[in-house]
Amino acid sequence: MERPNKKSNWGGKRPGAGRKCKLEVSDREQIAKGYFARMRRDEERRPARRESVIGELMDEFETTHRMVDRAIAEFLPEMRQNAAIWARATEGMNEIHPLPATESKIKKLKPGMYTDDKLRLTVKSAGNSQWTFLFIWQSIVHRMVLGGSEMSLAVARERATEASRKIVSGQNPIDGSWSSTDLQKAASLKRGKSKS
Repeated sequence: MERPNKKSNWGGKRPGAGRKCKLEVSDREQIAKGYFARMRRDEERRPARRESVIGELMDEFETTHRMVDRAIAEFLPEMRQNAAIWARATEGMNEIHPLPATESKIKKLKPGMYTDDKLRLTVKSAGNSQWTFLFIWQSIVHRMVLGGSEMSLAVARERATEASRKIVSGQNPIDGSWSSTDLQKAASLKRGKSKS
């Protein structure tokens, strides 16, 4: 007596059994980026958070735990290395330091941003710096370049003071425009009276 060839639901050659879910390279990279971003956001809870982040990525990309692990293993080391290089390269660049009061200290500054109220010195490398003046004109913050590394602190302060006076009188120090036509007329009348 022959037995009928039955396929059970728990073993045998089922369609799709043992086949790996294929993910495109871009999807694997997105998984690793998502993992890296979420883990950096929650640095203090890293050990407990790992499995929940992997679970979120599994749901988002509709894949298995193993595929998420593989994507992380494939791309995460490179992302960590790039983040470390970027952190070293930009160290101190996003911090704003107080502007030194003497010219000798200014010449010895490391790359970074130094400010004194609205006067700002941005040092990009040794001997390469830029003086800027920040001001608000018609509800927008503007940046006026005063000069480069050849400019002294005293000259930069003087130019920033001149720009502040123009703003108080209602004139844009960059392009010379006026905040209102009435102020422009009053200034031209004042200049006409001072010439006569």
